[in-house]
Amino acid sequence: MEKGIFFSICVLGLFLMGCSSSEGDVAGRKYRVARDHSWTTLSLMGKSSNLSAFSDSIIKEIAKLEGIDIEVVQVPRDNLLHGLKKGEFDAILSEIYPMPFREESHVFSEPYFFVGPVLVVPESSSVRSLEEMGGKQIAVMYPWKDVFQVEQYSPVIIKLYDSVVTALEDMDKGTIDGVVMDLMPAHIFCNNIYKGKLKVVSRSLTSNAVRLLAKKDSSGEYLVEHFNEGYQELKDSGKYDLLIRKWGLDQ
Repeated sequence: MEKGIFFSICVLGLFLMGCSSSEGDVAGRKYRVARDHSWTTLSLMGKSSNLSAFSDSIIKEIAKLEGIDIEVVQVPRDNLLHGLKKGEFDAILSEIYPMPFREESHVFSEPYFFVGPVLVVPESSSVRSLEEMGGKQIAVMYPWKDVFQVEQYSPVIIKLYDSVVTALEDMDKGTIDGVVMDLMPAHIFCNNIYKGKLKVVSRSLTSNAVRLLAKKDSSGEYLVEHFNEGYQELKDSGKYDLLIRKWGLDQ
C-alpha cells in the first residue's frame, strides 16, 4: 500500500514538473513575428509604411504589457504562411481571413486593424448607416466580392462602377446617394479632395482585418491569448487610439 502511494506521488510529481517546464518554455522564450513589408493585397494609397509602423508599435506595446520577448521581421507576403509552416517564425501579421478550414490548424487573434469597405455619403446627408439607405442608389466597385454585404442591410439599389473616382464624382454631383469603398481610400478622399463635401459614416462593414495568426499549438495559443489581452488593455487605456492618430490611420 505504501509503495503504491509512493509511486502515485512520484507520477503526479513528474506530471506537474512536466507541465511546469512546458509552460515555462512557452512563456520564457523569444517569439518571432513576421509581417508583409508592403501589404501588397491591401488598398492603402501610399500608407503601407504607416500600417507597418502602427503594427510594429502595437506588437511592441503588447510585448511590454504582457512581458513577452517578441521580434518583428519583414518578409514578402508569399513567404508568410510557408515560413510559419516551416517554423521560421512563430506567428504572422496578416489580412488572411479566419475561415473554418484554417482554424483547424491555426489560431487567430482579435482583429487589430480593419480593412473592409465603409459607407461614404454627402456631407449634408443625415444617414449614419447602410440600414438607413433603403431605396437609395449605392455605388459598389466592380467586380466586388462584398456586394452581398451591401444587399443584406436594406433594399438598396446597387450601381456597379469600374472606378471609385467616377463614383465619388457622381455622388458629389448628386447622381447617386452613397458609395461603398475600401476604408483607407475612403478616409483619404474625404479628408483631402472631398473635404467638406463627402464623409465616411460607418466603420468597416465586414470583419476583414489584419490579425495575428499562429499555428495551433501551445506556443501559438499562448502568444495569441496574450496578444488579445494586451490589445484589449491598449484599447481600454486609449493608447490604441493614440497610435492610430500617430501613424495617420483611420478606423
